Amino acid sequence: MAAATPSSRTVLITDGTGYLGRALVPALLARGHRWPAVLIPIYALLRWVPATRASAERLGFVTLAQMTRALVNAVEQPASGVRVVEVPEIRVS
Repeated sequence: MAAATPSSRTVLITDGTGYLGRALVPALLARGHRWPAVLIPIYALLRWVPATRASAERLGFVTLAQMTRALVNAVEQPASGVRVVEVPEIRVS
């Protein structure tokens, strides 16, 4: 895999296994784009295994909309002290 260069862009592909994704992903990787979507199928598999389900849920991905809602919520309702918000809570915010 090519290393990301300063001119590279981060690209989020939500379905890299579909018709377009299978063609698009190799092209993006070849151009040096960073690609976090490669982990999505791995997390999906880990959620199926009982021994790794809890960790996969806790460490999984969130959408941009989910993260934006969580950040807006954090600004509108600031915590007193330190508050750690994990993926499951971000998904429902």
